[in-house]
Amino acid sequence: MNITINQIEKICQYYMKELWNDKFEIPVEISPRLIRSLAYFRGVTSATGKRTSIKIVVSQSALTNHSTSTIINVIKHELTHYYLFKTGQNYRDGDKRFEDELIKIGSTSTGTITKVGELYEVKCKCCNKVVMTTQERLTRKFVKKDSRYFTRCCESKMYLGDKIYAKDKNARIEIPKSVLKILNLHIEEAV
Repeated sequence: MNITINQIEKICQYYMKELWNDKFEIPVEISPRLIRSLAYFRGVTSATGKRTSIKIVVSQSALTNHSTSTIINVIKHELTHYYLFKTGQNYRDGDKRFEDELIKIGSTSTGTITKVGELYEVKCKCCNKVVMTTQERLTRKFVKKDSRYFTRCCESKMYLGDKIYAKDKNARIEIPKSVLKILNLHIEEAV
C-alpha cells in the first residue's frame, strides 16, 4: 500500500482527536533506511525534565509490505507513545501505563507484528534448523566466516538458507470509515 506522509499525518490527527481529544503537532517522516522496526516516536527530555516531542518516523518497507490494518495499528502504537510522552506519563514499551493504554485503544504491544516481504532463513550449520528469518542486509553479520554469533540449539555457526516471501498474517484491527476515506479505500480494500 502506498500511503503518503500527508495521509499518515491526517490519520494521526484523526486518532489524536478521536482517542484523546488532543492535537497532533509533530512531523511525520518516511524512512527507507528503517528496517529493524516498523516505526518509532522520538522525544527528548531535558536535564530539567522538560519534554519535547520531535517526530514519528515510519519505515518505507512497512508501508510497502504490510497491510493497511497493520500500518494503522503501528500508527496507533506510535501515537500512544507520543500522547503519553506529551502528557508527562510513562510512555515506554513495557511500562504498565503504556501497555494499559494500548489495550484501551485496541492496539498491540511491541514485538507482536511479524516480519513480511522478502526474507532469508538463517540456519544452524550443525542441525540445519532455521534459527531466524531476516532481511538480506542483516544476514551478513550472522553468516560471515569470522562471525561471533552462534546458534542456541547446537552452539554452532550459521549459514544463509532459502529466500522466502512472507505474507502479512498479523491480527486485523477495525479501521473506521473516516480513516478509509483519508486513504481513499473501501472496506474490502483495507484488508
